[in-house]
Amino acid sequence: MIAVIGVRFDDVLNLREKPGTNQTILKGLAPTYDNMVAQGETWQMPSSFWYKVDADGTVGWVSARFVAYLGNVTDDTSRIVGILGEIPTAETMLGLADTVGDVLGTNEEPVSVITVTVAPTVGDLGEIVIDVVGLGDDSLRGLRAHIFGQPTEDGEGFSLMSVEVTALCDRGVTEDGLCV
Repeated sequence: MIAVIGVRFDDVLNLREKPGTNQTILKGLAPTYDNMVAQGETWQMPSSFWYKVDADGTVGWVSARFVAYLGNVTDDTSRIVGILGEIPTAETMLGLADTVGDVLGTNEEPVSVITVTVAPTVGDLGEIVIDVVGLGDDSLRGLRAHIFGQPTEDGEGFSLMSVEVTALCDRGVTEDGLCV
């Protein structure tokens, strides 16, 4: 299955009748929609690449920039805490997501683009999902981080509780969920 990646929580990926941003929109796909099936056709334009997909029975075209295959899910909490040297805290879940995104992304070319794909929610726990796209790897497009925070003791912010990371694969995945 192919998933939408790198689309903000308040936007959609347009499934179009033909390749190109000026083509008729058939439907909008949510930022975490993950039920597309590749149809085996691609189209290269001067500044973009397009895939033909089936999204719940609607066949159309999506920009390759905003799709990837979902790979393995890992718990990266201890790795992130190890890199930072402490459990990170922030005033908001968005601030906590910024800290995690900085650890997962890269400032080297290509610079990672961090997108909030599921808006922060706060209850007993805080929760937010970000996509970190552009890691300079030809098989790993990026990472999707599902971040959980718990309120700090003073109630003035959040501390990191856990980070579940999904590999966003460019060319496909093996049966074991590894990027090919």
